[in-house]
Amino acid sequence: MSRVGKYEVFSKVNGIVEKIMVTEGSEVKKSQAIIALSNKTQTLNFENAKLLASYSSAESNQEKLNQAQNELEVAKLKMENDASLLDRQKKLWENQIGTKNDLDQRELAFKNSTSQFNGSKLKLNDLKKQIDFQSKQTNKTAAISSTTLNDFIISAELNGKVFSINKQVGEMVNTQMPIAIIGDAKNFYVELQV
Repeated sequence: MSRVGKYEVFSKVNGIVEKIMVTEGSEVKKSQAIIALSNKTQTLNFENAKLLASYSSAESNQEKLNQAQNELEVAKLKMENDASLLDRQKKLWENQIGTKNDLDQRELAFKNSTSQFNGSKLKLNDLKKQIDFQSKQTNKTAAISSTTLNDFIISAELNGKVFSINKQVGEMVNTQMPIAIIGDAKNFYVELQV
């Protein structure tokens, strides 16, 4: 005698049976949890990923962003001041006031402050990109960890009756050995050898 509409239940992950939520002969609904595997390590990984995602967010790095923004504003003010001083020195030089060395010094100061402004702008943009990238990456890691947490709960794939449970609490489960057999208890067919 064989059962029609039965299937063997397999785990998606290796682990140790922590809890069996059904008994042999009990009715189960599709998606009902039937066995829970120990997931302490995975839970810790998920919590760690959430912490890292929180630490990497733009809100958590606002102080760094503010500091870089302040540096950019200071560099801009210095560049504008040096531009004004250079322009003044050029006008003085046109009126033959001052020395060529004074003019050269003002040009050099303006070039340096322009370079510092551009460097500060680049630093701010790089920091924004880095924080954005880390935030997205750590959020994805947390999402992946959350998804794999669900693999430690083994659920029924269809409505039916639990015909057998092949494991006990504390036993090791792998992805290649069936953990239970669930099927339709109402439909049977008989196979005889005559």
